Amino acid sequence: MGFETIAEAAGIYLRIPEGTPYSFYDSPYIGHRNTTAIDVYFENNEALLPVDEAKVKEVRWFNAPKYRADGWDKEPLTLLELGENKVLKVLHVNPKVNVGEKLYLGDFFGECIVSGYLCPWSDSHAHFEIRPSEDPYRARGAYTLNIAPTVEKIEETL
Repeated sequence: MGFETIAEAAGIYLRIPEGTPYSFYDSPYIGHRNTTAIDVYFENNEALLPVDEAKVKEVRWFNAPKYRADGWDKEPLTLLELGENKVLKVLHVNPKVNVGEKLYLGDFFGECIVSGYLCPWSDSHAHFEIRPSEDPYRARGAYTLNIAPTVEKIEETL
């Protein structure tokens, strides 16, 4: 399986399997409006690690709204330690990994769920943000994504 780089933030490159759909601006969530979040629509809802290496730091569950009838009542939040005081925040993925587990690019780490936060027309996806490890939870404060790798791919097709 080949991987393509789709964005970078704070020296961390986000890579996904070639041809996997993704979006930077598909949501009114502040992270998408500020180009600090990306949604990835993995094949078979199998979330794969989009960075070279990470260690599972924390898994939390919190109550979710119900914008759709089939949405889960609880929302998982997974933090993956990236080193250099950075974490990868993951939402909408039911983790199948344990705290302390080491992961590498392309490793399966959970199943994308139908989150209660998703609009009825949204497909299941993984939500990713690269954040300072001292501020991992808030909606604001993630590193801005450099989306040049995606823009360059689009320009090549014109």
